[in-house]
Amino acid sequence: MLHSETAAKETLPPRLKLQPDTSRHWITDVASAISCWPSWFRSLSSLFVSLPLPKLLVVGGLDRLDATLEAAHMQGKFRLDVVQHPGHQIHEDCPGEVAEAIAKFLSGLKKQEVAFAKLQAAASQPASQLHGNVKRQ
Repeated sequence: MLHSETAAKETLPPRLKLQPDTSRHWITDVASAISCWPSWFRSLSSLFVSLPLPKLLVVGGLDRLDATLEAAHMQGKFRLDVVQHPGHQIHEDCPGEVAEAIAKFLSGLKKQEVAFAKLQAAASQPASQLHGNVKRQ
């Protein structure tokens, strides 16, 4: 459920169809896909953790983490940002906080990229250049 009236006014109308009696009905009958729901989410945490790239998980509370995510976070396999929120539409109800979390994550990746480039450049230099041509005996 959306908690932000502004977000609801922006995102819900395209998902609804106006009926002749002026009522609105969902365009997509989500309930008709209920048999598919388990396969959508089964092993989703494991799949997320196994992705071979930097990851950010933004959640509304630590209680949203299952055992797989808790263990992976403790192992440093992804960045976790908590934006206190009781519902499922955190990106719509708290867009500023989510955007800030993403921006911090991307900024951190950029800093890592620069640091790794410096390390690679240093590693490719001959040892004599790294130590100021000091002769060793």
